[in-house]
Amino acid sequence: MRRAPRTTYIRTDIDDVIKRIRVFGGQFVIPDADLAEFYGVTRAELRAMVRRNKAALTVDFVVPVRLIG
Repeated sequence: MRRAPRTTYIRTDIDDVIKRIRVFGGQFVIPDADLAEFYGVTRAELRAMVRRNKAALTVDFVVPVRLIG
């Protein structure tokens, strides 16, 4: 018997989300560390979830960025 997919609800204050939005290259972004915190997982777990669900995500949802400096 298959179980129904789990639904994850994010419990956070909208002001907390707004404070974590950054502008990078003209795009609004939320760093993976902040998204992981919202979902209550580690950054590695978040990245694994993204890898498993690439087909469900829009092209501009995940953009790898490396800052040098």
